[in-house]
Amino acid sequence: MEFLKQVGGQLLGVWQRNSYASRAVFVLAIVVLLAVIAGVTLWSTRPHYVPLAADLAPADAAEIVSRLESNNIPYEMNFSGTSVLVPKHQWNRARVVTGGLGQVDAEVADGGFAGQMAMGPDSTAEQMLQQTELRLARSIERLTAVSSATVHIARMQRRPFQPAQLPTSASVMLQVAPGQILSREQAATVVSMVAGAVEGLSAEDVSVMDTSGRVIMNGTGAGAAEYDASYEYRRRVESELAAKANTLLMQKLGMGRASVQVTADIDFTRREVRQLVYDPESKAATSEEIDSMETTGSAATPLGVAGTGSNLQTNTASTQGTGTTSKTENIHTQYETSWSEDTTVEESGVVRRLTIAAIVDPGEAPADGSAPAPPSPEQLSALIKQAVGFDENRGDEIEVVVGTLAGNVQVQDELLQVQQLDFYSKLARASSLGLASIMAFILGVMTLRKFRSLIPEPQEEPTISADRLRVLSEFSQKARENPEAMKAVLSSWLGQSEAGGSDAGERRAA
Repeated sequence: MEFLKQVGGQLLGVWQRNSYASRAVFVLAIVVLLAVIAGVTLWSTRPHYVPLAADLAPADAAEIVSRLESNNIPYEMNFSGTSVLVPKHQWNRARVVTGGLGQVDAEVADGGFAGQMAMGPDSTAEQMLQQTELRLARSIERLTAVSSATVHIARMQRRPFQPAQLPTSASVMLQVAPGQILSREQAATVVSMVAGAVEGLSAEDVSVMDTSGRVIMNGTGAGAAEYDASYEYRRRVESELAAKANTLLMQKLGMGRASVQVTADIDFTRREVRQLVYDPESKAATSEEIDSMETTGSAATPLGVAGTGSNLQTNTASTQGTGTTSKTENIHTQYETSWSEDTTVEESGVVRRLTIAAIVDPGEAPADGSAPAPPSPEQLSALIKQAVGFDENRGDEIEVVVGTLAGNVQVQDELLQVQQLDFYSKLARASSLGLASIMAFILGVMTLRKFRSLIPEPQEEPTISADRLRVLSEFSQKARENPEAMKAVLSSWLGQSEAGGSDAGERRAA
């Protein structure tokens, strides 16, 4: 208490000794310091907002905002209105209030469900199945093309008197991220992941679909037209050709000054042509067969008078027997004409025609001529043709429009403004704490200087030399040895002092 009273008295003395102007400056400085400290404190204690849901449709965003307002939960939305942010300390409560609407997933603490209690083997199996669904959904959402995923697994438990267990099936609902395309390879990855994570589930029993109602893959591997191999191949060809042209123009003109789109007409018909060519002038014997037959025997020679009787051989005496031999030979030769077979296979995926459309902003040439002039439309068209492999004989077409890409510039400016605002906000928050600390330090130094003038400076103790100490020691020794003499000396000194003091008083009175 004494210390506080002394400090209070010193402060009151400082206040009274200062002029009115100094008092006003001191009060103003204290008020400014308190205001800065209060502002920084309020700013620092402002709740930190974290995303609750992202990539929302207008209907989903309105539903989430309505639920948050009805439960008095503060929220913020981004500039596009597709994301909702809530204070970090109320994030869990907001997830419960919104019921998972538009959220990426529902985190389960330690893989369990706090609000459910297992009442038997069936309930435990059901909870484990739900945990598997949530884990699979979180794993699928790691794919770049997937924004959110929901997995449903249907497994029938074996019942008494049931001859066999029904097969397990699963369905996956995917929300494709904006600007992304889910390929067949990625859909097959989802099917393989789900089938491998669930016991007794085969890939034929897994169906994959998106939020727009398209079946990407079903049990037979078939899917919508957008996701089949031909569609995907065409999109890949178009994207690669457009990327080549955009990259070339970006290096020439700069970022955001050109937009090229390519449409490819691709023939997916597979043809196989077989052609047989025969050479009639060139032939060769492939086989030869010789059939030879020889006959040996006797025959009756008619004799007698010419007439009917001799021919009828009615008279045996008129005939005479002679021996005969006959030989027959047949040669069968088979020839084959030489021929050649030519088989031509035309694979699918042949580009039949390209259509290119481009909007280019070449910029303006500097007036002083310090930089080269921007390329002409003909030069830009030639660059694009070389980049995409333009072929006039194929019937390719190209259209280049020179103009300003106002849409891209506006979006980039808005994004830049948002980023700059966020940066300056963080910088101001960090620097305000430093300024408040500096002002508090300056005011503290000023106050200590005022206190220093009130505190008396310590006086240095007089130092005694060695000779004087020796004299004092001898004087003390003499006083102990002869106190009477010392008494007389002191009495004489005191008498002289009193006399000197009275003389001085008389002189002052006079």
